[in-house]
Amino acid sequence: MTKLDKSYQIEIAGVGGTGVLTAANLIGNAALISDVYIAQSEIHGMAQRGGVVNTEIRLGPISGPLIPDGGADVLLSFELGETARAIRKLNPKTGFVIMNSHKIIPPSLSAKKGTKYPEVEDILSIITKFTDKVYTIDAYELATQAGDTRTQNVVLVGALFATPGFPLTKESLEKSLNIRFKGNEKIVATNMKAFELGYNKMKELMK
Repeated sequence: MTKLDKSYQIEIAGVGGTGVLTAANLIGNAALISDVYIAQSEIHGMAQRGGVVNTEIRLGPISGPLIPDGGADVLLSFELGETARAIRKLNPKTGFVIMNSHKIIPPSLSAKKGTKYPEVEDILSIITKFTDKVYTIDAYELATQAGDTRTQNVVLVGALFATPGFPLTKESLEKSLNIRFKGNEKIVATNMKAFELGYNKMKELMK
């Protein structure tokens, strides 16, 4: 395995149906392709019903599979509200947030009369108490441009790979996509387009 000088830790937050586990699998395979040591853990509830789904990925020299509070280099959030729920995992000094602007109202919330999804301003106020390094991406729009709205997760993976100091390459992700969707060149091409759109959008936001 390739030895990194220091660990790199990614907290992925979302809900069932947003492709969190697929994204984690793609990143994990990219790490293995690159001979980078990886540990991954998953926390998920009623995934098929919009339940919370979190995955933690630790690359390089680590002491266990779980990211401690305040330890994540990046919080990659697939749903706006889940960003606030997972923000405690982020390193408040050096970490930053990449989040989808998309909102998914969980059934548990919509079933409660008089209970509303939090206002975007309220969500942002929670997040910005931890960090001012927040990048918001409309992954739905970019996935639509790629030709399939189901590729929102890959758009966000592309944004992750564009961040400074990220230890994996675009080439390793492309190989990972070919492993995941072996034999289906059209799906690979669509997902790679989604990846490139997310990658380029993140580069633009960081200028």
